[in-house]
Amino acid sequence: MAQDSYPVRNEEENNEHISFILDFRLRGSREVLPKKTQEIFSHSKEVESSMIYGDWASKNVFVANGNIRLVDFENLVRFDPAFDIGYALAHWALEVSEENRPEMTSFFRDFENSYLESSQIISEEEVNEILKRASEYVGAM
Repeated sequence: MAQDSYPVRNEEENNEHISFILDFRLRGSREVLPKKTQEIFSHSKEVESSMIYGDWASKNVFVANGNIRLVDFENLVRFDPAFDIGYALAHWALEVSEENRPEMTSFFRDFENSYLESSQIISEEEVNEILKRASEYVGAM
């Protein structure tokens, strides 16, 4: 792949940073279910990559007046979009409580539907495959 396909890092640096991110984010899963975690990761390396944000912690997401602003772009890499979605959903799942369960359930459904509806460059089948892999990452986080 041409270096200009990696606007932030060259391919080698991108792969090194992906390894760093996954080691950090999936360390617990790798200790408990090493084979399954490796299968998820290996599959992600085979699918088409895209630019992913890589750090959906709530401290990095600001919402005001219907606008979303992100900070902390140091984990921006080219990788499987399922990782990014899974990481975001895992963080957002931490915010679920008895009081907000109905709203958060609605939020997750709306997120999935919006992702499916807004995707114009890939098929519904491909979107569903990404969301399936994302759910595996949610469980691994």
